[in-house]
Amino acid sequence: MSDRDDIIAAANAGTLPELFLERLRRHRTDELGKAFRATLIKLHDDGTIDVLEPARQIATSPINQHDFFAVMLVYTELMPMLDASVTEMMAAVKALSSRAGEDLTSGMPNGAYRSWAEQGSRARDTLETINPEDGDDSAYIFLALQALAKTETDAALDRAIIYVGGNAGPARSAAAKAIGTFDVNDPERRVRAISALTANASSADDNSLGHILAAICEVAKAHPDTRIKAAALIDANIERTGDHAIHQLSLELMFHADELPPAIVKPLTAIMHRVPIGNRGTIRDIGAAAGKLADKNRLNEALALITPLLSQHEELTSLEPLGSLNYHLLQLPPDELAQTIIIWLLACDPNLGRATIALIGDYHGDAPLILDPRSAAASLDDPERLLLAHRAIGWLFVHPVTAASLVVGLLDGAGDAAQRTIAELLFDPLLINFSKSVGDWIAEQAKAPCHPSQTILNDLVTRLEAYIDGLRTPGRIKELRPSEPERPARGRRALLGEDRPRWVSDHEMRGLAEALDQSAEDRPGMADAALVPVLEDLELQARRARVEDEEGRDHRLDLRSSPRFAPGRGEQGCDRAGGKTRRARVGTARQDDRHARAQHDAGRVGVRQEGQALRQHVAGLEVGHHEHVGATGHRRRDPLHPGGAQIDRVVEGERPVAARRLPAAREAHPLRPRAYSRARGARPRRGGRAGRRARRSGGSRYGAWWTPEKGERCEARKRWMHSWAFAPIGKAG
Repeated sequence: MSDRDDIIAAANAGTLPELFLERLRRHRTDELGKAFRATLIKLHDDGTIDVLEPARQIATSPINQHDFFAVMLVYTELMPMLDASVTEMMAAVKALSSRAGEDLTSGMPNGAYRSWAEQGSRARDTLETINPEDGDDSAYIFLALQALAKTETDAALDRAIIYVGGNAGPARSAAAKAIGTFDVNDPERRVRAISALTANASSADDNSLGHILAAICEVAKAHPDTRIKAAALIDANIERTGDHAIHQLSLELMFHADELPPAIVKPLTAIMHRVPIGNRGTIRDIGAAAGKLADKNRLNEALALITPLLSQHEELTSLEPLGSLNYHLLQLPPDELAQTIIIWLLACDPNLGRATIALIGDYHGDAPLILDPRSAAASLDDPERLLLAHRAIGWLFVHPVTAASLVVGLLDGAGDAAQRTIAELLFDPLLINFSKSVGDWIAEQAKAPCHPSQTILNDLVTRLEAYIDGLRTPGRIKELRPSEPERPARGRRALLGEDRPRWVSDHEMRGLAEALDQSAEDRPGMADAALVPVLEDLELQARRARVEDEEGRDHRLDLRSSPRFAPGRGEQGCDRAGGKTRRARVGTARQDDRHARAQHDAGRVGVRQEGQALRQHVAGLEVGHHEHVGATGHRRRDPLHPGGAQIDRVVEGERPVAARRLPAAREAHPLRPRAYSRARGARPRRGGRAGRRARRSGGSRYGAWWTPEKGERCEARKRWMHSWAFAPIGKAG
């Protein structure tokens, strides 16, 4: 089939956009594409098909958004060459622009319409067709006036003046905007345009006022003879500008600030200072305008534009809402950048001080930012120099070399007394606190043969060397190395290194390091105290006997293997007398042993001790505070202790057990080793082959039960941790 047949078939089927994609996606500029478009135009003009109908129905087309933009591009190339009425063409353009949405290419159909309207009487027909009161049609008034001005400038100006003086707000704004684009090289046209804009500004609404002022800026930019009248008109309407007018004028500044004369920029700057802080888009445009002025060597105008805004609104001091302003300012030469910072710091405004920090902080060069304030500070007297030096050090203390460059530049031209004071400020606090970075920079400046303050800089270098030598005179002070804040960090590095015994696990080392770090953060200086409960735990493990109840084992009451029982603690000084109940099981205190043999713990608990055990801490239990009770039981004859029937039996110990007071947080201590649970008699919760083998052999999955024979190893562990915690770093282990 030929192109003609394919186009007709696709038009009848409603798939013309899909055909555009198929034929023109890869042949848009070659001969095949040109022939296909020529066939489309011919078929449309002779009435065979309506090429614009798919464009008017594009909102319901099934093509995706990516393909839509390809189709829209085809239409923008076809529209200027199609023969259609104003209504049909406007409907197609509106549909395409609507689906394009906020995309930057959404204005392409409007440009195609303007090119179409430039032919014949289409511009006049457009002005006669559209409704001046309709806001959706106002854009086409602007396009039609521009198209008419291509061939009939006077007629377009006359029609625009009528719209500007009318009561229809959308048409008035569009006409004022169009006047700013007209060619008014003829003096008579300029007079007519300026007079119409000036006469109707006082009665215009806010949106129309913004377009009128922007139009007169455009005329004044191209014709210097109109600048005085333009500046007077802008100045007279400063107080009348609202959000819409401010936004229109911010766009004018953003695009053309470097082309507008200072006489125009000054009143526009006053209008920009009225911007509400919530209009982020307008504020970003103002920042771009200030950056453009700074790039064009108009720094004073740029600072006049943004400095009051920074002073009024703390939200802007980060400079981020102002867009690319900080980038443009950091591209300035060192003397002009210093001028900016001097103006901000001498204003004694906290917001401007914060803006200074933000500006210097956005510098990301390999070397520190160096300022040259000599030319900017030439007109400053000594009190102003001293004030500036203090404020520079105060606000830029985190950027010491930049602060030093600014303060050193103030030495040139200052009086003798002011120089001595500035030199003292350089030494203390800058050189004393930043002896490396600032000291090296000042020493480098002192070597420059033509530096105006070379003598003062050499004296500062000499004083710094003497100060450092004085600090080194006492030598190494053992008590200060490592310092208390450094000790946890250095200990942690040593702890996680290789200098630890092989039997100290990684888990315990990481836990101990975390405990030390947390202690150092919560209570500085108490890192050693954090080790005390840990070391007591280790010492208790070393001394704990392996408690066995031989008779209980016969009745399957092995304290180690049954999780229902909690072995007791021995009472120190009682020669194997009755012990206290352990954690996790609260029951009555044990009764007197009925076996009188010495090897079987004769005389376990005295009468007074027994009475005390029954009186203390039943309702309110305090763990680790000589408790005598545990959780209520529900089996056997003793209601407070499961398995209490065997309580009168003898618990034979291998050696005395010291009853050490346990830390309050022992239950959840992050450093409690597994051996602790094993020594307490809890059954290891291990599964699989290793767990079964451990249970058969009476051991754990990772090794044998922690028995008194392992006490020497536990004692060694305790001694090593103690040496690490309390001995000098590097000698522990």
